[in-house]
Amino acid sequence: MLQKILCEQLKLQNSLICNGDYFYVRCNAHVLNIIVQERLRVTSDALRKIRESIKYVRGSEARKNAFKECVIQVRGITPK
Repeated sequence: MLQKILCEQLKLQNSLICNGDYFYVRCNAHVLNIIVQERLRVTSDALRKIRESIKYVRGSEARKNAFKECVIQVRGITPK
């Protein structure tokens, strides 16, 4: 209903392309779902990269020690 009213108002102002034939307003729930799905996609990519990095560091004792040294230098934290 609201979409139809908005479309008619925009038609009166000559603000629509193709006389509003392709005018479409998505509902708020659909827009929110699209935003959340995109954020989850980005987040899952980041989590995958973090997991791979952890596997790499844990892959050898030398890399673990080098990582611990980096932590000490950057944060001043003593390793356990």
